[in-house]
Amino acid sequence: MAEGSDIPVGAAFDAWRLRALGAAEAAALDPRALLEYCACLGLLAPTTHNTVPQRIRISAAQSQMAFALDRRVILAESDPTGRQATISLGASIANVTIGAEAAGVSVSTSVYEVDERSIRPAAAGTEPIVPIASVTFDRQAARGTTRSIEWVRAILTRKMVRAEFDERVRLDPSLASELASIVAAHHPGLSLHVITDAPTLLALGKFQELADSTVINRVPFARELADWLVENDSDWPLGMRGREFGLKSSRPDLADLGVDVTSAPERNVLLGQTVHRGVELGAVVQEVEALTELELRAGYRVQGRPVGLRHRLRNECVGV
Repeated sequence: MAEGSDIPVGAAFDAWRLRALGAAEAAALDPRALLEYCACLGLLAPTTHNTVPQRIRISAAQSQMAFALDRRVILAESDPTGRQATISLGASIANVTIGAEAAGVSVSTSVYEVDERSIRPAAAGTEPIVPIASVTFDRQAARGTTRSIEWVRAILTRKMVRAEFDERVRLDPSLASELASIVAAHHPGLSLHVITDAPTLLALGKFQELADSTVINRVPFARELADWLVENDSDWPLGMRGREFGLKSSRPDLADLGVDVTSAPERNVLLGQTVHRGVELGAVVQEVEALTELELRAGYRVQGRPVGLRHRLRNECVGV
């Protein structure tokens, strides 16, 4: 294990402290240790709303890893058919395969025939865990490393940075060209088109605004996302921490959202509790829109334009 300097403390982040292994180091691992190493990489795959729906069972005797879908964590409002969860599981299998190939091990994947109704959110009287696929490791068939260890390092350094869009920052044309070349080299038939012109970006922004409005107006959807938020200092491995969306404290207040309170402190307390697990996200937006509509009559001083506060809150708490 090699701890990264920017990895948060807590057991929930242990897998990120994994050290990438090449073929020489992996050859010294026993069968179970190799499977566990690759399973950790599988846990680092991106999953919808960080629900982590993949369940992995290791069999050292068979040199096999079985993957199942846990329907209990599929979000019924945002993923009613289980499509996002299934794609998440596929990302986990891809990470495992990459780790094995970088370790010089040959792998084969078997995907089971599954009724599409069995991958929907769990319901009473239905089986919550559904087998989806298996990955078999074969060290004897391996012929050296089939993938660069840099792929594993890329998995371990993957990050998402949430920030407000700044149109003054321009994409370096050489970087755009390099990205297009990488896509063409690894995915024949596909091409990357980077959108940089202002009219198209404005149009996409309008579509995003419509999407945000849809989330807010669908109360069950908004509540579902709010239930999936956890406190910043939580060791819970599932869910989304407020700090990952720009909220600075474990119990954020209006100051975190760009507001300086000069009166009516009880509303500050109310808003400060709205990003906790199990509360209604709709209440957050209602409070902020009230500030905008009252135009500071309630005694708040907003840093910048009031409308910017509403949009910022939506982006940080809903745009997930």
